[in-house]
This record gives sequence, structure tokens and C-alpha cells, in this order.
Amino acid sequence: MSEKTDPKAPHPAPMYILLILAICLCAYLFWKFLIIPLHRKKQSQAQAAASNNNRTTAFPEAAHLTDSHTNPLPDTRNESVPRPRFTAIPAVRVQDPEGDYDDSFAIEYEDPERVRRYVAEENRISRLPPFNQDDCGNGSEFPEVPYANKPIEALPLIGLIGTKSNLQLGLAKMSSMGKWLTIDNSYIELHEARTSLLDRKLEDCVQVKRDGEAACDELMEQVVHNLCIKYPHHFSTKTKQRRKHVRNELASAEYSLTRPFDCHPLALCVRLAVEDFSVFVKDDFTLQWYLQASATLFPAGWTVFNYIGKSLSAIINNVNGPMPLWADLPVVFDFIRTPQTLFMRKSTFIQTRNIETPLFSSLFIQRPADFFSGNIYSLLPINLYIRYEHQTFRMLPRTGAIVMSTRTELKKLTELDGRREKEELMGEIWGWDQEEATFKGRDLWIRAVRSWCEGREVWHDDRTVMSPGDLTTVGGN
Repeated sequence: MSEKTDPKAPHPAPMYILLILAICLCAYLFWKFLIIPLHRKKQSQAQAAASNNNRTTAFPEAAHLTDSHTNPLPDTRNESVPRPRFTAIPAVRVQDPEGDYDDSFAIEYEDPERVRRYVAEENRISRLPPFNQDDCGNGSEFPEVPYANKPIEALPLIGLIGTKSNLQLGLAKMSSMGKWLTIDNSYIELHEARTSLLDRKLEDCVQVKRDGEAACDELMEQVVHNLCIKYPHHFSTKTKQRRKHVRNELASAEYSLTRPFDCHPLALCVRLAVEDFSVFVKDDFTLQWYLQASATLFPAGWTVFNYIGKSLSAIINNVNGPMPLWADLPVVFDFIRTPQTLFMRKSTFIQTRNIETPLFSSLFIQRPADFFSGNIYSLLPINLYIRYEHQTFRMLPRTGAIVMSTRTELKKLTELDGRREKEELMGEIWGWDQEEATFKGRDLWIRAVRSWCEGREVWHDDRTVMSPGDLTTVGGN
């Protein structure tokens, strides 16, 4: 009689599933805690052995040491395959008084002197300080990283013998930051000329390096704050669509002060003010000042693109286009030690201008030769203009960069009516050194300027300009 199956008996399938899970768990633990650690241990030992084999000393023969106690340094002449020998082995004095090691055990070997040399060399190597290999080479792989190509010397202290004062450099210390930026009756005319240059020659006027971005952001904040405080009827800030904007009432324009900007922060500065801005950042390694950003719309005989990113020494001594007018800037920067310090000075140029030429073209001069357009016949007092550059120097509080702002002013030479103004102009002209006089072309226009300021008559033709006093007359009174 067949047995009956109990319908209430448990099914064996769940037991098989649990058994399979237990086997998988054991296999996983075995793999993780036994196989993998053992593999890693063998791999690390292999790497250590490889690095040990790569280690060399002044005695390559030490790599052939055997376990023989009688001769750890076997003679290579007894080997069937000769090993390469190094003839340039440095001489090591075993009797070094500073040696604190014991080499008396060397007498137990067949060649004690070789053992002593080996021990002395190992002892010398053990005293060497650890170092990390530096494979930067000559710096060609890192062109943007500045490097010192001259010995870095300590800067002279202000006040020592031979150090120029701020008055000798033509610097006047301002009492407050309120005199930093200026808005006058010529703002509209200059603003239109600057807008035309920014629309046509933006890359020729504005250049910013990566190391100057932070300083440009801070400069924008300082310019907006100064203009809004000093000229509240012309400049103001407001929030528009949850973004802060600055409003220029004189030009009926608005610009965003938060990202995304309507234009670069440095370009915004020259759109609001009539000054040009050059930002110099000091490198912590070379201790030199670098022109990291510049917005120069009215250059006086120089090109921004040629000098951007270079140090002051490289700019001043540039073979292709030196800048003698900046030769004293390193000394000027020494006087600017706090963000509350503001210095101002004035530089004078003489240039010609065609009335039919737009103002922006007359002020945008990238070569010294462009100060004088046309032939030498145009170098008459009626055609000459005095170009004043009012420069201010200040330090930004957050980034520590120094900003040189330049406000350009044109004035006709014939408008100098006062005797005092003429004497001051001639005194400044004769006070230039030879490099500055050559850069500004003094030999070309000096006779015409003297004729107006000193009341002399001028002879002129297509080749020369001179006064009667410069001619030699035979038989004349």
C-alpha cells in the first residue's frame, strides 16, 4: 500500500536557496579577505624589489654581493662573464673624523679595503638630505609661470642716501581719494571718442591676463563706488531684475555689476570714466611688478599688446620698443604702501592735429612718430597741441595691485597766453633727459614751441624749421 504525502510538510526549495546563498557568501568573503590581500601583498613586494634594483650608488659592484661570509664582494676576474666596471670612482676617506660608524668587521673579509670603501659610501649617502626630483627643466613647458632671470636683491629703504623723494619724481600726494577720478565739461566729447575706439579697436585698447582678472573685478567696484559718491547726479546704482546695475546719466547707459556682465569689468571702467587704467600685479616669486591688465584708449606712443603680461624691467628695456617714460615706476610704486595713499603727477607731450581728423584718431597714438602727421611744414605754433597726461597711482585694498590711471587733455599751444604758463612749459621741456626727449620728438618741434613761448620769429620750409637767432649772418649787425 503506497504511502500518502502529508500536504502540510514544508517544501525543500527554500532550504536549497539558503544553501546557495551561504555558499556564495563564503566564496565572496574568501575572495575579498584572502585572495585579494595576498595578491596585493605579492604586487607590493614585486614593486619594492624593482625599485630596489633601480637604486644605484657610486659602486655598482655592490649590486653583485653574495651571501658568502668569506667574501661579500667577489672578484669579478673569477667570473666567466665579465661585468662592466666604472673607472671614475670617487675617493672616499674612511678615516673621516666625523664618521660615527664601526668598520672593524671588514678585517673578517678577504678584501677589507673594498668593504671599508663600500661602507663609507653607504654612510655618506645615508647622510644626504631627502629631496623630490624636480623635472621642470628650463621652464619652457610652463610659459605662463614667471621665473627669476636675475638675482633678486632686497629693495632699498625709502629715505636712504641716493633715494629719490616723491617731489623729485614729480609726485604730489593727494589728501583724499576724492581726487582720483574727474568729470568735467569735456566728458561728453571724450566719452564719444572712447566709445568709438571701444567699438572699433577693442582688442587694441583692452588686454587682460588671467592673473589680472581679480584685480579688474575689484577695480570695477572701486570706480563705481567713487563715481557714485563723488557725482551722485550723474552716476547711481540700482537693482534691475534682481541684478545690480550702474546708471550713467551723462551717456544714458546702464551696465550690469554682477555676472554675466554686459562687458568686461575693465572695459566697464573705461566706459564710465574718462581715465585709462593699467593694472600692475606683484609676483611673489620674482618680486617684480607685471602689467597684467590694461585699458588704454589714448596711448601716448606705445602699444598695449606689446607690453601686456611682461614685467616692468622687460618693458623698460624692451629691444624693439622700450618705454623710457616708465623707467621710474618701480621707485614710484615703493611710495604706495597702503590703499589710502594716492599720488598724482603730470606728463607733457607735443603733437600735431588736423582739425578734420576725428578726436579719437588724434588721441589714439601707438607710435612716437604718429605724434606728428604730415610734413615738417605743419610744425607751426598754430598747428601744435599740448597733450597733458594726468597720472594717478593707488593700491587696491583686496588684491594689493597698483592701478595707474591716466586722464588725457588736449590744449592748443596758442592758448598759452600767460607768461607763467609758457615759462613752466619750457622749464619742463628742458628738464627731460635725452631718452625722454628723443621719445617725445623734442628736436622736431622745439624751435616752433620756443618761437611762441619766447616770442621768436620762425623761418620754415619743407625741410627745416629754425629761428633767425640760429642763423649765422656774415657782415650783419
